[in-house]
Amino acid sequence: MTLPDVSPDDAERLIDALAPVMGLTILPEQRPAVVFNLQVAIRLARLCEGEGLADHLEAAPVFEA
Repeated sequence: MTLPDVSPDDAERLIDALAPVMGLTILPEQRPAVVFNLQVAIRLARLCEGEGLADHLEAAPVFEA
């Protein structure tokens, strides 16, 4: 599955839908940065999604140093 591009309007709608569900209050002055960061996060997810994980590898659920 490939993640679609997310326009600023799409990001705004996604934030409007998900912020209350997650119990987040986003102030008007914070909103532009939240929209921008959501768009960046989706681009990064798309980049990660494009790299396959070999069958013998598994994603680590917990980082341990």
